[in-house]
Amino acid sequence: MGYIVDLTLVMDQLFLGYLYIEPPGLVTAEKVEMALENYKTSDATRVHQAIREYATWAKIFQAKNVQEKVIDLINQHRGGAY
Repeated sequence: MGYIVDLTLVMDQLFLGYLYIEPPGLVTAEKVEMALENYKTSDATRVHQAIREYATWAKIFQAKNVQEKVIDLINQHRGGAY
């Protein structure tokens, strides 16, 4: 769950920071690392805290809404509306 949310939000940072401008820039390792660092310093702690609160063993075994929780976390923490 955490990996999916993290990857999606880092890709969001990359898109908003570098690819959304006209003309779109090329993706480089440096730009990916900058997007990752930006995510780590801005939202990663809050995202992982929310996942820890949600993902107790009792909730996991009873949960049928994990997909909805992943979507909710991504929507809460993404960089912008598009």
